[in-house]
Amino acid sequence: MSNSIKKKLILLGLSSIISIICAEILLHIYSTPYYMFNNNSTEYFTNPRNYHIPIKTINNSIIYGLNYNNSPEGYRISPKKNISSKNSTTKAILGLGDSFMYGQGVKYKDIYLEILKQLLQDNNIDADIKNCAKRGDNLNDIVKTYDIESSKNSFNLVIYGFTLNDFMADDQDQIHGNNLIDFNNGGYKYWKIRKYSSIINAFLNFQEEQQLTKNTISTYINSFEGENEKKNFEKLKSLNKKIEAKNSRLMIVLFPLLYKLDNYPFQTIHSKLKQFCEKENIAFIDLSPLYRSYKDRQLWVNPTDHHPNEIAHQIAAKKINYFLLKNKLLN
Repeated sequence: MSNSIKKKLILLGLSSIISIICAEILLHIYSTPYYMFNNNSTEYFTNPRNYHIPIKTINNSIIYGLNYNNSPEGYRISPKKNISSKNSTTKAILGLGDSFMYGQGVKYKDIYLEILKQLLQDNNIDADIKNCAKRGDNLNDIVKTYDIESSKNSFNLVIYGFTLNDFMADDQDQIHGNNLIDFNNGGYKYWKIRKYSSIINAFLNFQEEQQLTKNTISTYINSFEGENEKKNFEKLKSLNKKIEAKNSRLMIVLFPLLYKLDNYPFQTIHSKLKQFCEKENIAFIDLSPLYRSYKDRQLWVNPTDHHPNEIAHQIAAKKINYFLLKNKLLN
């Protein structure tokens, strides 16, 4: 091999290495970063807002999270002992929902029902709010929770914090991969090489975005079509009738999935729920317009946990409070 060919090959190799290094640097700056996770939904390897607390160490890495207090039923309860002060004017409110209302990733004081209680008190409304949300609950579970709680107590108002996976059939309930809510779900694996190579990470990010439309997004949309949609709307109608029969009122608060809020792929589902609630005379709040001015990541609990953070909870509480006062639902 001649010296000129050797020089050309060396130059080609060097230019390739320089190009790869430049691509790594640019993608590291501008592409979506990759974060470590360990398939435990409430444990985080980062603490970007300094909101969470260190809870343990794994392989010299600090793990962040919160201390959760649960009742035997799985409801989130206050870390402090509550002193009940009910009287004849106290408005009893029941909260039903899943991990969004439960407050996964947020401190107890920052859960939107806790904030709502204080906002109502500021408006001279004494409210006793029982948050019976449980992580992982869907519509079937929520109906069961209502039956149990309403057999023991009477409520002036029932607030159902609705999320888009509530209509999913049992065989749909576990989306493998990115479910737009929790990167820590069991079907999504941490790849260490993605942390160290921005090129590989960018390529896999692109692949995952294509899969989102094909698998995850279509799974949510399909749960609001055909027989599954009809069956679940009938369950929702039946729940409303039960609540009305006890001289109470149902209010549905619809949380969007915190994904591409400026080009939201699930608006059709939101419209269907709104039309249903109008037809059934169910009080209805859609929170998606309030979140549209934010980047989705601004409202996430953590880069690997896309449940609503304390900012999103605060926005929800203020909207619910305004809605209740404007429509005099607690009068």
